[in-house]
Amino acid sequence: MAERESSGDAPPTVSRKGLIAGLACLLLAVEAAAAFIILFNLPSSILLYSRGVSSNQVQLVAILLFLPLFLASAWLLLPRFIRPVRWRWVSVPASMLSGALVILVLAIWAGLGLVSTLTAGRALHALVSPDGRHTLIIQNDSFLLLGQHTVYEKVGAVVYEERGEITTDNGYDPFSLNRYALKWDADAVTITYFDYHRYMTQKIPLNSKT
Repeated sequence: MAERESSGDAPPTVSRKGLIAGLACLLLAVEAAAAFIILFNLPSSILLYSRGVSSNQVQLVAILLFLPLFLASAWLLLPRFIRPVRWRWVSVPASMLSGALVILVLAIWAGLGLVSTLTAGRALHALVSPDGRHTLIIQNDSFLLLGQHTVYEKVGAVVYEERGEITTDNGYDPFSLNRYALKWDADAVTITYFDYHRYMTQKIPLNSKT
């Protein structure tokens, strides 16, 4: 009987495989969060990795990876540190606090995921000057009836800096519909585009160092 009572008092344990899996999920979640933060803090620029794939899309992927990885790591690791506690006045509040923190982190990152979804851009259009010195990327950031198109200029191998924004009505995208014209100058490009009601003109400054 003494042996049964002592074994009943022994705290539950978590397998070593669970610990390793939890640490692996936590490490991957931290890497995904770091990738998002680094790309999110780029000063008015995006990275274009390949045709149609920019750092804005990579931000969204990083968040989508972070959420399940963080949840899995919490599910695998927290019981290992909370269950062995013998005193309920410690284990119960610790469990509640840990659960609240997990929910808070998930809510914050879910909100960031929503923002990234709305700003990730649905289409990228490349524009190259006749002399090949300037390459522009126009990203469609439109949402519902708000038509917004951000203009970036290539300044490095994969780095594009923001040069201006073009707005249209009713979420209209003149670039995907080929309803625009360009006039290239040495230090600027003049874009004439249809904004759903009429043609508009906007001058976008260019990098004079290229």
